[in-house]
Amino acid sequence: MIIGAMQATLLYNTSSFGWGLTLSQLFWLSVLIPATTVIPFTYFVVELKHKGPLPTVVESIFKIWDVLQLKAVWYPLIFYLLYNCLQLSNSAWSNYLVLALGFSDFDLGIITISGAAAYFLGVLFFQRVAFEQNWREVMVFYGILYTISTFGQILLFQQANQAMGISNLTFACLITGMQYFFVGINSMPLTMISVMVCPKSSEGVMYAVLTTMTNLAGTVALDFSTILSYAFDVSNSDLSSGVVSGMNGITVCICLIQLVPLFLVRFSPGTRMEQQELIDSGEKSVIGGALLLGYIVTSLLFTVALNFTLIT
Repeated sequence: MIIGAMQATLLYNTSSFGWGLTLSQLFWLSVLIPATTVIPFTYFVVELKHKGPLPTVVESIFKIWDVLQLKAVWYPLIFYLLYNCLQLSNSAWSNYLVLALGFSDFDLGIITISGAAAYFLGVLFFQRVAFEQNWREVMVFYGILYTISTFGQILLFQQANQAMGISNLTFACLITGMQYFFVGINSMPLTMISVMVCPKSSEGVMYAVLTTMTNLAGTVALDFSTILSYAFDVSNSDLSSGVVSGMNGITVCICLIQLVPLFLVRFSPGTRMEQQELIDSGEKSVIGGALLLGYIVTSLLFTVALNFTLIT
């Protein structure tokens, strides 16, 4: 992710450097790099032979349904999916940086690099520091810090950073970096749960289903963020003229919404041992599994309907 951000920053900057690639050329480059650096080495991948008959498609579907019914799956996932769905962002943030502060493509690339690097550091921090800490405490503590960093955008809107002697670009990088750092930390418990609950012989399929749910939660959060932007005056014309009242309002609203799922953190396992106890119990619930399936269908339909409405 860091390399990709650096690539785009250095190559998509005609306005700043006088040279660079077009957007379509960057897309082709994004295809060419993995095609030449990853695909050739798949020949050397050692694939472990599966013992016994391979499951059919129908058997795999029923296996997924069995896993979704496990309390070890639906119980923690309902919290984490709700948490991710409510981690809204300011959809007018980039517009503000460009229209109000005059950021260039290169400036936006620098901010993207800072976010990507901070996310990596957040994951590393969890592995080295927070790995053995209680997951509930981690989610609450760093969730609150994430909200505080989001609230820090208001300081930029009011140009308070200038009074502190910090440039707009530096301050925007700091805010973005802190946000992605805390996101990197709080993403790890769900990743560990997803790995732990995957059944043997269906690890890849089940992990793909669980990560799809997580990605859908992020998409739903973006959908909610887009809807929220219509409730506040954050039009391009107002941003260009320096009107930031709408940006202040939407940021405060987002911060309040981000805190809501933290009150439900007790529904998540606190440690790996607690999660393993749920797995060992083998407790199932048809209603719990149905809730997860309903979440997938509802999220997909909601996202498609919203985007179709915005396009038309």
